[in-house]
Amino acid sequence: MQELKKYIIGELAVKKLLYQEQITIGNTDYTIDEIMNQDFDINICKGMTIKKYSYTQPNCNFDELLNGEILSRIDNIKNNEENKKNKLLEEINNKTENKNKISEMKISEIIDKYTFDEAIDKEKYKEIDDLTRYLISEGYIDENYEDYINYFHEGSLNKSDKVFIQKVNAQRQIEYNFQLKNKENIINIIDKAQFKTKSILNFDMLDYLLNNFKYKDKKETLINNIIDESEKSKDFIIKYVERNKNLEKFTNEVCKKWHNIWGFIDSNEDFIDKQKYLVTILKYANIEDLISINEMTSFSQAINNNPDLFTYFSTEEEIQKLKEIFDNVDIKISNISEECADLEIFDYIKNKKCYEINIRMVKVILNKDMKDNSTDFDTRNYTCILKSNDNIFILTIEENIEKYIKEVFLKLDSNTKEDKETVIKLINDLSINEKLKIEILEKEELVLEDISVIEENNWKLLLNTNKIKATWKNVIKYYEKYEMDDNLITFLNNNIEIANTRIDSSNEELNEKISDDILNEEKLNTELIQSIGYTYIEFDFSKISKERSKKILEYGKMECTIENYNSLRENYKDLIVELIKNNIYQVSTDSRYEVDNEDIFLILNNSIIKLKDKIDLLKKREKNIECNSKDEANKLSDILVKTRSQYS
Repeated sequence: MQELKKYIIGELAVKKLLYQEQITIGNTDYTIDEIMNQDFDINICKGMTIKKYSYTQPNCNFDELLNGEILSRIDNIKNNEENKKNKLLEEINNKTENKNKISEMKISEIIDKYTFDEAIDKEKYKEIDDLTRYLISEGYIDENYEDYINYFHEGSLNKSDKVFIQKVNAQRQIEYNFQLKNKENIINIIDKAQFKTKSILNFDMLDYLLNNFKYKDKKETLINNIIDESEKSKDFIIKYVERNKNLEKFTNEVCKKWHNIWGFIDSNEDFIDKQKYLVTILKYANIEDLISINEMTSFSQAINNNPDLFTYFSTEEEIQKLKEIFDNVDIKISNISEECADLEIFDYIKNKKCYEINIRMVKVILNKDMKDNSTDFDTRNYTCILKSNDNIFILTIEENIEKYIKEVFLKLDSNTKEDKETVIKLINDLSINEKLKIEILEKEELVLEDISVIEENNWKLLLNTNKIKATWKNVIKYYEKYEMDDNLITFLNNNIEIANTRIDSSNEELNEKISDDILNEEKLNTELIQSIGYTYIEFDFSKISKERSKKILEYGKMECTIENYNSLRENYKDLIVELIKNNIYQVSTDSRYEVDNEDIFLILNNSIIKLKDKIDLLKKREKNIECNSKDEANKLSDILVKTRSQYS
């Protein structure tokens, strides 16, 4: 690579007349010495512009300066260097792994795999006779031989220590509480590989290793042995914890390596007092380990299954530890006892918003903030929260308002009497979705008097849930915004009592517009027509049904004008009598009103029209009346008889 760098610098000098000691590659300046440095990666030049401090020669592109063969050579050299590096690392890893395996093997096993001469240090042991070679090769003399000799050195080990060593080497279990005197000597004698066996499990041994940093490797080997989740390890942990000794260091060390500790404890019935283990872990595990334990197991759920858990934390140091936990570990409290609510840590949890929003937690917080409010809590819960004057609590609820509505507001069956201001606040809240607003309105007993207290975009919800008082004032405000849509039609039909009052709007144009819609909208109940406050001079009956036309006439909303007469006669001829029954004189004296033979008999058959008016109509008729049936003849004869008797 160094030779290649020299070649490239030479190309710059020859082809581009670049002789200065400094070159700008991209936007970075390099001296020739820096480029020639072993650590300089020539690959960074690829694709870059090389700038020069010369006004006579232009800049050049690195790739254009060199041909493809040189660029490929750069890549090959780079790849070869990487391959060599990776191969070397692989060899180092293999040798390290092999070394570790050999260090755990017995001398006899090493001799089997290799040879006696390779396994034994000749410099140290010089000549070894044939008998000794045989005893070593067959495993009768091993690496612990010198330790066995030391058994008999006065003061180094007592009898029980020797028994323990023998049991460990024979891999035979002895009681966990078997007492050891010279623990350091025992640890020095027993090989590291033996710390992987279950026969090494001993309370005194573990206590000593936890309290001494000298034997780190053997301590870690023993800890790994204890946390392998085997039946023997489980039994040892249970009995060790029952002693209530050295729990802080034990728990701390175990939690560093065993992030499934709570998963194992929680799933095994043999751990009877699970709360004790939970408290111990919280007190003594490092924060970073608690984070991993919580992510890997149901640790948060376990905390919430023990509502009085925090009563076991009393010292200033323990409370501070809890605060650090809530600052760093993702734990949300969903259940806590009333007793815990009086503790310092509860205020910290509340102010840090480290709790779930549910009925239980809201009740505990409100009971602390406001005494004797059980009725309010059940019937007007959000109003109760807003009146608590607990600003942090109120802010937390508002930040999680939809969750509060789902988990508390709607789940309280009796929560139907919220204050008007509370309901208005919720419905106008932009962060609450429409579905939840509908559920709120349907749940609450309150019916709002004035639609304008609610934002216009929520008016449809009020109509659909029938939570706005049915007045023409509210209807007209809605109509002005949305006109006669399906929501308003349904609302009016569901509140037909509004028909008993007149439409009243200060805006005459708006008044006329909504009246027109009420006349013409077929989906509206016809009873609503009577609420219209004036009569029509000209109306097109072709746009509405016969039934609707009949109701309009019945409620007297049409003037007997020639325009209305002709429109009605053209579309619903049999209804014409309804228009003229109170205006016979006008019709009979104005020739513009066409009255044919059929119309005459409709008038004669109408029981409401007075006999006098019928007679006047007949007198003023210039055309003869044709009777097309016996009934018509009888009807006409009857009228004539009554006329003669009246005027005779």
